[in-house]
Amino acid sequence: MSLRDQDPIKRRFFGEGWKMVRSIGLFLGLAVVWLLLSGYFDNPLILSFGALSCVLTVWIAHRMDLVDQEGVPYHLAPRIIGYWLWLFREIVTSSIDVTKVAFSNMETVRPQIFRYRAPNLSEVGLVTLANSVTLTPGTVVLELNDDELMIHALTTDAADPEPIAEMDRRIEKSGANR
Repeated sequence: MSLRDQDPIKRRFFGEGWKMVRSIGLFLGLAVVWLLLSGYFDNPLILSFGALSCVLTVWIAHRMDLVDQEGVPYHLAPRIIGYWLWLFREIVTSSIDVTKVAFSNMETVRPQIFRYRAPNLSEVGLVTLANSVTLTPGTVVLELNDDELMIHALTTDAADPEPIAEMDRRIEKSGANR
């Protein structure tokens, strides 16, 4: 179904007219990330090189037809940011747990490998889940096949599937599953 056949509101927000708005938003996002990562705020030559690299990147993305709802998903930003904040808290909590294990006796280390199925997630959702599990200290995804993850956990507590199921639910709810 083409955009012409869809609802006029969808044409308005996702059609060709919004490509320029998404391109400007992409440029601003790239510029902010460049400024934060470079740390240069007062050298005009380096700032102009940064702006030029952002313009070039947006131009290439525009030529490759990547500046669309999927390539620049602004509509997901509020829910994704909520997921990232929750994930950050989980990473900090797991870091504290792994630090306790590292400084305790080695008897608490009981490596385990287990499988977790996530049949409701799309490919993007599965990759998001696998990356989130791997970012969380004490666990790492070893393999991802179809809708199943093979996970290595450092301890028996880390091998509990309930926190991963919570990640699964939050990824579905955040819209990162599209």
